[in-house]
Amino acid sequence: GITIHPRPDERHIKHDDVFTLRPIVRTEFNIEGYPSPEFMDMVLKVKPEQVTLVPDAPDAITSNAGWDVEANLVFLTGIVDSLREAGIRSSIFVGTDVENIKLAAKAGATYVSPFIGRLDDISTDGLNLIDEIRLIYDNYAFETQILAASVRHTMHIVNCAKIGADVMTGPLSSILGLLKHPLTDSGLEQFLADYAKGNK
Repeated sequence: GITIHPRPDERHIKHDDVFTLRPIVRTEFNIEGYPSPEFMDMVLKVKPEQVTLVPDAPDAITSNAGWDVEANLVFLTGIVDSLREAGIRSSIFVGTDVENIKLAAKAGATYVSPFIGRLDDISTDGLNLIDEIRLIYDNYAFETQILAASVRHTMHIVNCAKIGADVMTGPLSSILGLLKHPLTDSGLEQFLADYAKGNK
């Protein structure tokens, strides 16, 4: 899919471009941002498949911290309800606090999005967090799905699948890595050589 983050200062994408993209995008369209009244007005008009809610201040350079869901539970629940009523899935960007992760599910989010690659970047085990979330969500029978965000490599994908993450986002190179294996490469090479010999 395609994710865009139309910030108030339009440094990543112009707000008019969001409306231009909607009829062109033929895959998952995810709009990420702080749910200000202006942002919500835009996404309710554009109707992307998903909206990722981030707690960024308008002047933030990037999304670098998750929501304090406990402090914003009523606000986030109202936003998630508005999106659901419009047929739009929601994702709440969370940090590592397990209570916030549990409350994101109570707010009714379609997805909870821990950024596991960023955790690994600071010597924290992002996969362990996915494992904790899976256990909690299964124990409480929450319907919220786990979106393992910002995976860094192929083994992140494999391990997230083993743990039970429902969805992941990451670079194409990580996904293509799933198709690579030395035995597959050598087997294909031998198959093509045998085919060429038999069809001279």
